[in-house]
Amino acid sequence: MESAGQGRGTPLRRGLVLAGVRPGPDAARVVLYAARQAVLHGTDLVLLHALASSGDPEEARERLAVHAEEVRAGFPGMAVEALVREGDASAGLVEGSASCRVVVVGPPGRGLDRLLHRSVAFAVAGGARCPVIVMRDWPARGGPVAVAVGDPDRDRAVLETAAAEAHVRHATLLVLHADLRPQVLPPGLAPPGQQSQEGVLAAERRLLEGEAAVLRRHWPGLAVRVQVPPTATPAALLPATRDAALLVLGGPRHGHRIRLVSTTADLLRHAGCPVMVVPRPG
Repeated sequence: MESAGQGRGTPLRRGLVLAGVRPGPDAARVVLYAARQAVLHGTDLVLLHALASSGDPEEARERLAVHAEEVRAGFPGMAVEALVREGDASAGLVEGSASCRVVVVGPPGRGLDRLLHRSVAFAVAGGARCPVIVMRDWPARGGPVAVAVGDPDRDRAVLETAAAEAHVRHATLLVLHADLRPQVLPPGLAPPGQQSQEGVLAAERRLLEGEAAVLRRHWPGLAVRVQVPPTATPAALLPATRDAALLVLGGPRHGHRIRLVSTTADLLRHAGCPVMVVPRPG
């Protein structure tokens, strides 16, 4: 389907890339990035605009139609569907995420929206059933796909998703240590070899190198590097995002909000590349 339309609750086809489009300076960037994501995964694109009760549906359809035509001009042959739906933007995107490969939204809200937790990006990333990409700055060309990993067992889906994204981009996968556990345990409690920060970080590196070896076996030809910053704070992780094509990290358990004061929130606000949030089971 390639015409702008209006509907409520119509199920989307499975495996699509869904872009949340809102009026403003970020709209064209979100649409273009979503189109590129659809090309990478060989799927179709849906542009969704949520119409407030006071909005003009005809104006919204015309605006989406312009974006859709720009995509078709830049990506000949791509199937693009433009939908205008009444209601809350985050609710519509979360509902649509159940059948999508990925949802793409603009950067988190600022000012009062941030203080009241009304950011569409935060709400969708915390509630979606599929990975959500928060489109911030354009990624570096040829940069790695970075993935922040705390507990490899808990973050198995995060690692696999990041490996898939690196594979389709022909990019290196950069596995970042992001464990917020105490770096040094009190004397008597630390395992052998981990009585110092250096020992703890060496143990974390060995653990992640083991995960990297598994990924290389599952994805032949995939280059994987491990990086263990001294701490897992956002300030320590942010430098890796400046030259990255994408940062992948795990979200909260399904149905839980992203806390305003958290590593995930800080990375969504300040990362130097698009950020993909992968949902965790509830």
